[in-house]
Amino acid sequence: MFRDFELERIRWKTDLINWLGWQDGYASYLEVATSTAGLLFDLISRDVFAVVDRIMYCLPATYDDGLPIFHRTEAADSAEGFRALADAGRTFDLIFVDGRHTYEDARRDLRFALDLLNPRGTVVVHDCRPTRREVATPQFKEGSWLGVTYLAFLDLVAERPELDYCVVDLDTGCGILRRSASPRARSRPEELDYRDWSVYLANQKNLLNLLSVDQFLADYRLRPRTAAARAYRLLAPALEPTQLLDRVARVSSPMRRRIRALRTP
Repeated sequence: MFRDFELERIRWKTDLINWLGWQDGYASYLEVATSTAGLLFDLISRDVFAVVDRIMYCLPATYDDGLPIFHRTEAADSAEGFRALADAGRTFDLIFVDGRHTYEDARRDLRFALDLLNPRGTVVVHDCRPTRREVATPQFKEGSWLGVTYLAFLDLVAERPELDYCVVDLDTGCGILRRSASPRARSRPEELDYRDWSVYLANQKNLLNLLSVDQFLADYRLRPRTAAARAYRLLAPALEPTQLLDRVARVSSPMRRRIRALRTP
């Protein structure tokens, strides 16, 4: 994945996470997921994050994707896993929340995530921008379901004025939460009745502080754009249809891990 964010080729939630880790010099990553969410844990860059961990809930006893899990539970909520982390004195630079999308679960996951976040850290929240009412139902449904994570996200930022926030218009909406002594001047969601679907839909850009990927990269950039990233920006329209970069990305990360393993005493 190193090559992907070096090029700033941001297509999925994991690209965004890796880019943030690289920009901010983050060392530790936690993922909060279920057996039907998250799903891309293996694409978190071990070249960026020295510590990569996850807790999973609503997890069948037979679940095994071959990747490590710090804490797993069949319980219907994440509280047990977060308590285990708190008892171990663990905190993290970046926490990715992609658990159950009911309102209660999303609020619980976000509250616990902020409790375990380092002062300069970032919480990334998946599925914060539903655009169709049928995928934004309060209760689980088979098939495409984003639930009401967006409502939990909006309620949280309405209650917590110290949080700087936005939603990146990527991969069904990736919410960004950071603590800040002086949050950026943005409209706050408490001014509108966003529980009314028509109100939410008509005002989602302002409610969510919705940013395109390019806007987000410009606003949150700390490191200069690399020469490779500048070249990619110019050549992407010609390169992407060839799928050449997909093949390069699949090869590069294992190769880099092998090289690093050989250099490790």
